[in-house]
Amino acid sequence: MSSISIKAIAIGSLIDIGGSMLTGGVYTFVYAILLASENVPPEEMQRRVLADPAYYIITLIMGLAFMVLGGYVAARIARAREIMHAFWVGVVAIGISLLFLSGADTSMYPAWYLPVSFGLTVPAAVLGGYVAQRRAIAKVGASAA
Repeated sequence: MSSISIKAIAIGSLIDIGGSMLTGGVYTFVYAILLASENVPPEEMQRRVLADPAYYIITLIMGLAFMVLGGYVAARIARAREIMHAFWVGVVAIGISLLFLSGADTSMYPAWYLPVSFGLTVPAAVLGGYVAQRRAIAKVGASAA
């Protein structure tokens, strides 16, 4: 049985965190531009964004998509124990998220957002690991045929 690949977990985590932050930032920037085009005053923009449930749903979907990708990449790099490596990418993401949220005012989030986000993090990462594992098995089966 092979050991844990810290490199695989680190790269998967960087893909998740970097991709989530980049797309989240771009989405928020585009949202602000759209509000500005409607002549919404700058001091009103943050309130409007944070009051929009669609904003949270879209950012959640984008974050979970990068979590699946991060788990997938970690599993592919590790080439063994794919689901376990993907699992650890999810755990790292939860740990980093808790660090960012410690001491922060979380009242701006809807009541459902943080529990759903944290609750789906590890399953999304494991899904990425599962897909990578299935692809690796299919590849081995195809080359044996």
